[in-house]
Amino acid sequence: MSHMSQTDIIIFSFAILVIIVSILCMVYRIMKGPHAPERLNALFVIGTTTTLFLLFIGFVTNQIDFYVDIAITYAIIGFVALVVFAKYLLETTPYQQEEGEEEHENS
Repeated sequence: MSHMSQTDIIIFSFAILVIIVSILCMVYRIMKGPHAPERLNALFVIGTTTTLFLLFIGFVTNQIDFYVDIAITYAIIGFVALVVFAKYLLETTPYQQEEGEEEHENS
């Protein structure tokens, strides 16, 4: 971190703190989410912010090339897992009609 000024360290520390708070908020949404789609969205946001966190760590440690590879791999694995989980939820969870929605029949 010797290549960074004191101001840079403060800015990156604040950014990392915001990322951690965002992840904690999404963990709360996963625990309290009223429905599966909200929980799934929270998982996706956690994956995205974790990728951003890895990039920040790479920049701060001056090993950005190494951490970019890890972040890309993590993002790809997270996306594939999210798609598989969404497909599983779609197949196993019956559609529940919200109040006020009309039932449409295919002709």
